[in-house]
Amino acid sequence: MDAAQATYFVFLIKLVICGCLIGVWFVWFCWKLLGFIDSNVALTEPEPSWREWFQYQLDLRLHPEKDWEPVPRPRIRIGFLGYTVLTILVLLISASC
Repeated sequence: MDAAQATYFVFLIKLVICGCLIGVWFVWFCWKLLGFIDSNVALTEPEPSWREWFQYQLDLRLHPEKDWEPVPRPRIRIGFLGYTVLTILVLLISASC
């Protein structure tokens, strides 16, 4: 593989990655626009804190003989705006290389 083929191969990889990111963003945006994603659903379920989860893990390791009530692991939520910012950053980094 010579330098021209390697450059073209890297370009194709970046094109596929950027296309996937933009595709996911577009589908997410359309679903929000059409109302399929309800942002109030997350407000109805109680969300455990990271501090409670880490404390539970620590207590479980230090005292495994006790019967601890399990604490579910919180989910990482970046949201639509966070994903948009991350997509723009990846696109800018990809364009600069």
